[in-house]
Amino acid sequence: MSIRRRISGNKRHLDHNASHFLKFKADIAAQCLQIKSQAINNRFEEFGPKSAGKLDQNTNYVGRLMKGGLVFQQNFLVRSCELGPDSKMSIGALVSLLQESSLNHLKSVGAVVEGLGSTAEMSRRSLIWVASRMHIVVDIYPSWGDVVQVETWVCASGRNGVRRDWLIRDYNTGESLLQAIGLK
Repeated sequence: MSIRRRISGNKRHLDHNASHFLKFKADIAAQCLQIKSQAINNRFEEFGPKSAGKLDQNTNYVGRLMKGGLVFQQNFLVRSCELGPDSKMSIGALVSLLQESSLNHLKSVGAVVEGLGSTAEMSRRSLIWVASRMHIVVDIYPSWGDVVQVETWVCASGRNGVRRDWLIRDYNTGESLLQAIGLK
């Protein structure tokens, strides 16, 4: 038998063993990845958002008009970026929810044309709505993964003023979390 034939035979034998070894190595890597993925999922369930798995398809994140269009209701999921150092929602994030729900209310009734909740006439005059003062009472700060329900409505204030009020509740329990009143 020639040397060339022995080398090619050994090469085929080595290629066959190498392919089995690489397949074995890939299988082990896939099993390790599956185990790590399961461990991460278990950690997430243990330390992740409290409402994981509690959200249903009826949760309304778009918002809806109620009571003849006078009250606007919208749900928000508390995200991790909205938390303060105490793992509770920061006051700045809560105020952002108040602003977001107000603008969405104006959009849903057709009062908003563009910008920060401006009507058509306000846009022509380069005007925007401004909340000058608010009184906010926080009973409980929501945590990561909580779903909060914001209700907002407009009422008269003084002779020619308008005021907006808000109520934030826990979506799952209905417990009041925050009340806010726009002041003159």
